[in-house]
Amino acid sequence: PKHIVEIFVSNENPGGYWEDQGYNWFSGI
Repeated sequence: PKHIVEIFVSNENPGGYWEDQGYNWFSGI
């Protein structure tokens, strides 16, 4: 689910790390 992904990203790599890696599409799942 999207919410779990957002929480995981916030805890794992705060600050937009995933977007910088090109995983910004991952948040849209």
